[in-house]
Amino acid sequence: LCELIAGAGCEVKELPLCHSFDEFMAMGSSFLNITTQPVSAFAADILRQRFGTPHLYMPNSFDYGKITQSLHSLACMLETDTPDYGQEIQACEKELDSVKKTIGDMPIALDHNFTPLFLSLARMLVEHGFNLRRIYADSFLPEERDDFVWLEHNAGDIDVYATIHPNMRTVMRSTDETYLALGQKAAFFTGTEHFVNVVEGGGMYGFDGIRRLCSLMLEAYSEKKDTHIIQRKGLGGACCL
Repeated sequence: LCELIAGAGCEVKELPLCHSFDEFMAMGSSFLNITTQPVSAFAADILRQRFGTPHLYMPNSFDYGKITQSLHSLACMLETDTPDYGQEIQACEKELDSVKKTIGDMPIALDHNFTPLFLSLARMLVEHGFNLRRIYADSFLPEERDDFVWLEHNAGDIDVYATIHPNMRTVMRSTDETYLALGQKAAFFTGTEHFVNVVEGGGMYGFDGIRRLCSLMLEAYSEKKDTHIIQRKGLGGACCL
């Protein structure tokens, strides 16, 4: 994404990289707002309506076709050619194949805080032969309907658990098998020490994001993490009443 923008001779102004209020205000002079998360897209649409700044929503999908389509849309707005991403896709396939060969049929749990479009990730894992057993989620976005239906028909045995339902307070937080968890909630509810400690996508995006995920999954498989880094929000705090 950044390579495509830089190749068109444009500068990327990103909110987390602002070091001063002036730099923050300078973002207002941008000719295009790009968002990758649904909640951000809603805000950018309001900016488009109020100030007329064009907005391009490039969803943080794990589907090669949607990733390529988003980059093509951006290239059109930048009036530049869209590169051939065939080699990028091959590199992702190679990395995914390597992870699958390493972890084998190790059960995987995924939670909705790991990445905004978590069903897109769930579908990619199933399509590549990973043993996705559990999904922890409280709701599903309308834009993921196609992935939900696909999983329903092709991986209907995946167990779906809520995270905020009161009964989850008493559910057993351990499993007979060792899980590889994607996300803190998945790690918490399965009781595994093998987990990828990422929330809200962790900055991963597109083809590069998929390869980064593969690296983190291999790391989680071979190295244990201390589950005490996962904080149970709302417990132990003082009452505000």
